[in-house]
Amino acid sequence: MGADKKQVFQPLNDLLTRYLTIYSIVFVSIILAVYLLTKTLVRPVQELVGATEDFIGGKEFIISDNRSFEEMEKLNLAFLRMMETIEDREREIVRTEKLKYVGQLAAGVAHEIRNPLTTIKGFFQLLKSQDHDKSLIEKYSDVMLHEVDRVNVFVTQLLDLAKPHQLEWEKIDLKDFLDEIIDTYTSSIPSSHVRLINGVTQSVIVYSDRNRLRQVLLNVLNNACEAIEEKGRIELHHNSVSQYIRLVISDDGKGISPENLKNIGMPFYTTKPDGNGLGVATCIQIMEELKGKFQIESVRDEGTKVTLTIPTTNRLIK
Repeated sequence: MGADKKQVFQPLNDLLTRYLTIYSIVFVSIILAVYLLTKTLVRPVQELVGATEDFIGGKEFIISDNRSFEEMEKLNLAFLRMMETIEDREREIVRTEKLKYVGQLAAGVAHEIRNPLTTIKGFFQLLKSQDHDKSLIEKYSDVMLHEVDRVNVFVTQLLDLAKPHQLEWEKIDLKDFLDEIIDTYTSSIPSSHVRLINGVTQSVIVYSDRNRLRQVLLNVLNNACEAIEEKGRIELHHNSVSQYIRLVISDDGKGISPENLKNIGMPFYTTKPDGNGLGVATCIQIMEELKGKFQIESVRDEGTKVTLTIPTTNRLIK
């Protein structure tokens, strides 16, 4: 017996066609389902993640009004309430910190000004209570003028810390600048127990405000000299990083204990009997104004290292 080839394979071709049609329909359905799922579930989650990242970056937390599943709507609202709560708490923390800082500032100002005023008042009472010869009056007057000078220095430092300055940016050769400061400062050191070594031996150009940078360097040198009780030395050297110079001032003085080091830079915190704690705080403020950094490291009985990061290009200055 014989059979037509076409008749034999026709049922198989029909079956294959049906399978292909069914698979195509299923494939298209899966793609459509994935698309709808992405639109209704995945995309809102992505938008929520993006809004959260924007909030972390300091932008306002905004979510779209696109409605999807009820659960996603609830999740969006929950996140919105959470962000509002975080913002409220941040504002409360900032307000509390400001009040705390104002309290510390007021206490420090009162303490620093009250002591000289008490001394001045006492000497005025002495002068008023009885007659004195000219030499004694001059002696009392010198003490009172000294106390007035103390108040004036304190107020000046306080203004330096709080008042913004109009900076005069210029190109400065760091080597010549340091040579000039060291020559001037060496002549004013009360004793010869400190040796200053300038390790910046080649011309290095930085962009800064000459007077403000000088103020920082003189303050650091003063602190370093006071930390050296016997003979010692202060060394200055530098290294370069991208668009910055790191100027390192190191001494071999008595150093700072870890418990004191963590508080260095806080206004009115000082370990000196006659200090007011504004020197380092002012230096930190000035270096921030100069688009740089002030960093301090110290080891007790080994010495202290201060690093000033200074811009080398005016592109950082806005």
